Amino acid sequence: MGALGANAGISLPAIISDNMVMQQHCNAKLWGTAAPGECIDVTTTWSDKTYSATADNSGHWELRIATPGYSNGEALTFASASDTVTVKNVMVGEVWLCSGQSNMEFPVGRKNEWQTGMSTFESDIQDAEYPMIHLFKVDKVRSIDKPRTDCNGRWIVCNAENVYDFSAIAFVVGRDLYNSLHRPVGMISCAWGGSPAESWTKRDVMENDPLYHILSKKWHRNIGSTKCRACCGTAWCRRYSATR
Repeated sequence: MGALGANAGISLPAIISDNMVMQQHCNAKLWGTAAPGECIDVTTTWSDKTYSATADNSGHWELRIATPGYSNGEALTFASASDTVTVKNVMVGEVWLCSGQSNMEFPVGRKNEWQTGMSTFESDIQDAEYPMIHLFKVDKVRSIDKPRTDCNGRWIVCNAENVYDFSAIAFVVGRDLYNSLHRPVGMISCAWGGSPAESWTKRDVMENDPLYHILSKKWHRNIGSTKCRACCGTAWCRRYSATR
């Protein structure tokens, strides 16, 4: 993240946006960017409390807020001396992160010859009108050096049109949760078919692990050779080639 100018407004990641679902009864993390040194005040419709944070030299700020029991129709307001941003139609309930490979990625509806959709997708789509279930699908974007603070995606309401391209497993689990609990549900689909576990692990964690420290040496030796294939993780190849 590059340095921000003195007149930069408040910017929030895609996951913190209209229709978002927050986990109930927790200290939820919120973050974003603003002009360096600017104070950000966050207020909610469920509490009179004001939460504050100050943007650091790079413009990044973060804080945690206490969430209530399940509710809907809430809002978050982020205010600074120069800008105000309001996130609307916020629900508080159960949030599930649905991650993995192709089994998690396979959609409800048919997309192609190998992504054939659920065997009963036509009838399941007719049972997909759930305004209290909101969906978020993270687009596929590689991050070479470090975890990203933002992603591409948006919160959408679960209905026949929106669920067609969403993870089948996430949809079924979310529907069962709502039918059992009768409270707001947020399902975040972040899956990438064929991705190894290493691709989801922080670099410093792996470098400090005895097992992966040995493997990293092997990757050093294999870089540029026929042994270094895409399946070992392009990101790892680039990382280690830069530190040899």
